[in-house]
Amino acid sequence: MAADSTDQDVPDGNSTETLDGVPEDRLSISSVLLIQFRFLGDLVLGISLLDNLKRHYPNARLSILSDAGNAPLFALRPDIEFIPHYRRRKGSRSPLRAFGGWASSVRELRSRRFDVLIDCSNSRSGAILSTISGAKVRIGYRPYKRVPSRAFTRFATEWGRGTHYVDRFLSPLEALELPVLTREPRLRASNATRDRITQRLSQHGLGRNGYVAVHTGARVPGRQWPVENFARVIDDISTRYGLRSVLVGGPGERDVTKAICGLSQSRPLDLTGQVSLEELVATFEGCRFFLGNDSGPMHIAAAAGAPVVALFGLQWPEQWGPLGEGHVIVRPSMPCPCPFPDICRPPDPQATFCVRRLTVDDVVEGVTMMMRVPVLP
Repeated sequence: MAADSTDQDVPDGNSTETLDGVPEDRLSISSVLLIQFRFLGDLVLGISLLDNLKRHYPNARLSILSDAGNAPLFALRPDIEFIPHYRRRKGSRSPLRAFGGWASSVRELRSRRFDVLIDCSNSRSGAILSTISGAKVRIGYRPYKRVPSRAFTRFATEWGRGTHYVDRFLSPLEALELPVLTREPRLRASNATRDRITQRLSQHGLGRNGYVAVHTGARVPGRQWPVENFARVIDDISTRYGLRSVLVGGPGERDVTKAICGLSQSRPLDLTGQVSLEELVATFEGCRFFLGNDSGPMHIAAAAGAPVVALFGLQWPEQWGPLGEGHVIVRPSMPCPCPFPDICRPPDPQATFCVRRLTVDDVVEGVTMMMRVPVLP
């Protein structure tokens, strides 16, 4: 969308180009901040915006302000500076600590004097931080959560149905009058971490492309396929293809993977809660493919370059699916003849259980399709 007439700090596309093709006024941009508090999948997709900004503003320091717990994700990207934001947790009885964290974020932002700030959180907190940051150019989305429009100098087009959610993160480029140069976020483990995971898996007889990475959890129950079904598919993969499954997930998902190990006959290797985020990326880099629910780890696997077999329910894969080529989406036919009318609350995809209509045969067919895809070296 068109910029306000008062904003003259961002190149308009007609600037004189330097020898390397980058306009001079883009070279003058020294610092860019992205605000995005959560969730994990959103943060992974937001890396695509930062990658574009890195190419358009080669002299700029790129930073992201996010919840302190998300620091491990950006440790994978040392070219992106992570600024922790300490927010008051729900149910916390320490407002003074929350205020201290807020004041710390304010001081941090103002001291850095950002040239460009992009608020992808679309929250009141993000809008307030944007306003008081002192950034010359502040980009937000057209408000729909009572966010004050005066917080921003330009507006990005809000995500529209029918497009992938990554396009929501890329739309601020249009407000900056910059083209999209790449859509797919990329995450890579260090050589040291890759070697460490390779050695650990080799102790269990697992080499590159010799195992399937399986994530059976989900942030909300409406996206989680039943554990007994996962166990049957894991055993089928072992019987048909001789591939052992490696179960991954956070510490809070140990009960789920423990149940699967108890039901499976093929002895999956359970690494749930035992690897760092960077080690998880290294695990995805070496797997034959990733199998899992619509979740943050699904986006991490795709960003790590793993082929993905993704299980979807009510959420549309065209909007939320893994980015890139070679993925397989397994989803029941829609509209869903609801099998759980007593607990489903459509159209909220977090409170419906359409994914449970997927049968074991449906997912086995998806795995079969994946196994027909040639393995990349």
